[in-house]
Amino acid sequence: MAGCQGNPAADINRAAIERALAETASAKPTAPAYCTDPMPKVVPKLGEPVYITQLRWLAVREQENKRDAWCNAQGFAVPAGKGVAAE
Repeated sequence: MAGCQGNPAADINRAAIERALAETASAKPTAPAYCTDPMPKVVPKLGEPVYITQLRWLAVREQENKRDAWCNAQGFAVPAGKGVAAE
């Protein structure tokens, strides 16, 4: 019967450690504002040809894609629909 007896304090401590490790693995770091800010607007300038506005928008979008890729690589979740700037 000596083998059946355990140390309750050690069992509680072990359970607390296992629970803490399980919760830590699922916790994700909070994304910085760099990863959650909306894509900047591209506003056409007066007298600017349409294709220039489109080229500026493409440059902004490419940078946004690079930023999203970096944030995902760091383990931050990028919110869906973040790519549209609020009015």
